[in-house]
Amino acid sequence: MNTKGKKIIGAAFLAVVMLLVLAFAVPGLIASPSGESGPPGETFIGQAAYCPGISIDIKPGVLPNDINLGSTGTVTVAVLSSATFSASMIDPSTVLFAGAPAVPDSWRMKDVNGDDVPDLVLDFNIRDLAELNENSTEGTLVGQCESGECLWVVGTDSVQIVD
Repeated sequence: MNTKGKKIIGAAFLAVVMLLVLAFAVPGLIASPSGESGPPGETFIGQAAYCPGISIDIKPGVLPNDINLGSTGTVTVAVLSSATFSASMIDPSTVLFAGAPAVPDSWRMKDVNGDDVPDLVLDFNIRDLAELNENSTEGTLVGQCESGECLWVVGTDSVQIVD
């Protein structure tokens, strides 16, 4: 490889390093492929600010998590707080479940799993669950945090699609 080629590769490497540094220093600088400044569901450079693996409970206290996609009702989903994560850090207006936004003013903090720690509970219109179909076995929730080290949270739970 000639000197010019090495300089081009060196400049490209430096540009990528600078972009990564900026991605961690300036939240929201790097957009996901969907144009958002974080997931939903997409891998992007600013992933250090993304906290996967939060626990959610679709239809809290009920198993299986049956969803009739032809229904005109709502489905309740809880984001479970834990010893290391407080669901109160999530901005409810940014939460999507299976592509659907939460019903406005439906969110509340309530302990749904009996651990004496309040969980974030939200309702979603079933007709808006664009990411679910008759073959779906999981539903995914994404949301943005108002504070803390995580900008985005992602959690998944099982679903059973019924007629």
